[in-house]
Amino acid sequence: RHDPDGWMLRDFADGPVSRLTGPFVLSGGWWHTEIQRDYYLAEMARGPLLWVFYDRRRRRWYLQGEIG
Repeated sequence: RHDPDGWMLRDFADGPVSRLTGPFVLSGGWWHTEIQRDYYLAEMARGPLLWVFYDRRRRRWYLQGEIG
């Protein structure tokens, strides 16, 4: 995320993240295990708008989906 050339999420065709909006926090324990996720909208330099989240428990980023 802090790479000086930009943050690559998917592939080189989309380019780096040009703008990140969020976090939109989702947390709670009503699932089987407690969930703590930070959701973001990531605008790519030459590509789509991506919906991504950081899972705090697993300490990993995930691609939730593509918007548009």
